[in-house]
Amino acid sequence: MAYSSVTAGGIEFASDLISGRHLIRYKLSFGSEGSVTDVSAANPMPITSGTPLAVTGTFWPSTQPVSVAALPLPSGAATAANQIATTAAVQALSAASSWFAITPADANLTTIPASLYVSVSGDLVVRGADGLDATFAVFAGQVVPIRPAQVRTGTTATVIGLIV
Repeated sequence: MAYSSVTAGGIEFASDLISGRHLIRYKLSFGSEGSVTDVSAANPMPITSGTPLAVTGTFWPSTQPVSVAALPLPSGAATAANQIATTAAVQALSAASSWFAITPADANLTTIPASLYVSVSGDLVVRGADGLDATFAVFAGQVVPIRPAQVRTGTTATVIGLIV
């Protein structure tokens, strides 16, 4: 590695010549105006003692007592309302207590299942409570964690509604 310089646009840059390429130098250096000394093991950064910096103010111990009541809750924290929603989501994933066969039809289901069990592979065409349709390629033995308002007539899979 050799120190070199390269000129670009009339400006000279310090560079290191590495494997035939000039790489611009970004090295820590020191020196008075017009001179530069690279910091290295042989030339450590000089440290001089000057006027000490005055530090004033109130300093606190490294640990402080914290009251939970004084801290604001982050978004999505486990409040009572969030716990109810979380409990409902976990219950939707728990074992079914009953089930019913679903015949595809372009009408709302009389009972909204917690999820669907696929007994025969195929396409599952559903309509959500928002009125939007979606088609899923499903496989026998799969549990689909959705609560459709309708299982549409384009469905070729055989599905069973699971109730928690």
